Amino acid sequence: ALMAESSFRYFEWYFACCESGAVAVTVNTRWTASEIAGYLQAIKPRALVADIRLCALIIDVLRETPTIVDVFWFDSESAPGERLRAVPQAEFVSGLDYEAAIASARRLDLPPADPDAPSIIAATSGTTGSYRGAVISQRATWAAGLGWSSRLQFTAAERALIPLPLYFAGGSPNWTLTFFTGGQVIVLRKYSIDSFLATASACGATFAM
Repeated sequence: ALMAESSFRYFEWYFACCESGAVAVTVNTRWTASEIAGYLQAIKPRALVADIRLCALIIDVLRETPTIVDVFWFDSESAPGERLRAVPQAEFVSGLDYEAAIASARRLDLPPADPDAPSIIAATSGTTGSYRGAVISQRATWAAGLGWSSRLQFTAAERALIPLPLYFAGGSPNWTLTFFTGGQVIVLRKYSIDSFLATASACGATFAM
């Protein structure tokens, strides 16, 4: 599972899950700790990739989610490879530095994942207000992305600005279709009209949701 503000590490985490056959679980960080814990109790993830900027919320969630054994912490505002000065620890879970774990990991040659197996469980409330997880396969994700890329006639020159939270279904299709064509993805950690307009201008964005 991932609990974080938007950053490039979302893509690292998601594609690592796709490569390894693990199931990626997105979490709506605007929910309360009890709502998130109830959601994760139903899914039972074993590991959590966690943004230190949401530390207080995440620690509250961990107290109620016993299936999570390891937590990999990072800072959504830090640069690639930049490690934390201090890793949060809790008596009920093992806290690890996300960047240190990547640096020390050995490369694995894994067989291709089953494209029709569950790939991502996306948090959704539908129209009833009760949280649940929508189970989506890699094939469904790629089919949607390729369909939109073709319809919008994206090229490698595309610069897609994504202001929405990446756990949100409205945010995710708009970066997958850019990856398909080799374009550039620009992510806003938090949305404001000023940051959106300034970033769109500075990056020469050609597409936004």
